[in-house]
Amino acid sequence: MELTDFQRIELANSYRLLGHSEVNRSTKRLYQNIATALIQGYSEIYNSLLTDDGFVEESKVIPAE
Repeated sequence: MELTDFQRIELANSYRLLGHSEVNRSTKRLYQNIATALIQGYSEIYNSLLTDDGFVEESKVIPAE
């Protein structure tokens, strides 16, 4: 499965944010999980990570493929 442009941007941002030392451990773990979900193409996991943690509203998630 190929990543959408939005997923590629989110993947890049997740890796970029992992490098910031001021980000706490749990937030780094969230970014790593997001990056892993995107790499593996699991949009459902990605969506649940974001919605369960309140980062985005349900209406703004990536459609499942």
